[in-house]
Amino acid sequence: SDVYKRQEQFHVVVGAEELVAWPDQELEAAVCDATRMFEELAAETLVELGGEELLDKWRANVDEFGDPSVMDLFWYYNKRSAEREEGNMGDHLDPGFITMTCCSEVAGLEVFDEMDQQWVDVEAMHSTEDVVVMCGEQFDRFCREISATRHRVRSNTDPRLSVVYEMRSHHDDDGNW
Repeated sequence: SDVYKRQEQFHVVVGAEELVAWPDQELEAAVCDATRMFEELAAETLVELGGEELLDKWRANVDEFGDPSVMDLFWYYNKRSAEREEGNMGDHLDPGFITMTCCSEVAGLEVFDEMDQQWVDVEAMHSTEDVVVMCGEQFDRFCREISATRHRVRSNTDPRLSVVYEMRSHHDDDGNW
């Protein structure tokens, strides 16, 4: 069969890290350390963009219901030509408040520029030491001045590792806490 496997994903719900079947202690320590770093940066970003009150609401929600934020490691195989139209991950909006990802050594993350109506290769504009911050649908509901970031991951000819943190909260289908 010529089935093409595009990616593997290691998914960690932040409030349930103790339930994860970690492959080894080194990965567990690295992911937990990265998660704490992203959590601090996300909290600072939430205050900068939405104010201290929004961070307080998020913390109260997490204290009451647990932290549903996620840390994902995506390994994109990219075995075929970079010309594949469907890419590695189609365009979408993330459901959480804030999504943060380290720029990968192998570019692929593109965000849609609403003003110019075109896709922008954000990783080509930054170094691997930079973090890309995107607003999610929950943030969009609370702060109408900033809309959720439409993004996708295009194909490449080289394998790609993507480390992604998404700050989330518990809410109903209408976005209410």
